[in-house]
Amino acid sequence: MAKKNKKGRSEGRGRFWQLWSKMLNSEAWQNATPVERSVFVMLKKHYTGANNGTINYSIRQAAKESNISPNTAGKALKGLLAKGFIKLESKGFKGSERIASKYSLTDEFNHLTRKPASHDYLNWKVTIDSRGAAAAPFGFAAQRPPDSDISGIYINASMGDTASTLTNSPSASIADTHGMT
Repeated sequence: MAKKNKKGRSEGRGRFWQLWSKMLNSEAWQNATPVERSVFVMLKKHYTGANNGTINYSIRQAAKESNISPNTAGKALKGLLAKGFIKLESKGFKGSERIASKYSLTDEFNHLTRKPASHDYLNWKVTIDSRGAAAAPFGFAAQRPPDSDISGIYINASMGDTASTLTNSPSASIADTHGMT
């Protein structure tokens, strides 16, 4: 049996929070990088159940907690914003003063705006660009859907002309696909 405090409540287990299956099965989560997932978990660790919309979290803090570089942490936070897992409520840095940005989690009730969870990540979709490669909104990397069989169009940057590729196989050389042969 768990140890009890003076009021008869259990001690030592700490807070917990859930990752909903709706979120884990979403296209946005499936295409999130491992670094983005790690930063999301570390950001969610700061959610107390009453502070959504006012969660202070800096790039340096994300880097330290996830054991990554600040540049990688910044990219991960941008990816989480683009995929709809978090919202930026107020940007850090007031003049020359360093202040952490304030975020809200879209899978939880927002205490700042008093609105229910928006689940913005459910609206995120992978798009296929003109080359037939998967492209996420705002230029963030995404995985190519496994059942896609789209021939891409490549532009020869030096000549400015367009050439259609005949294959999507990984064995085609870069020179072949860019019309450089």
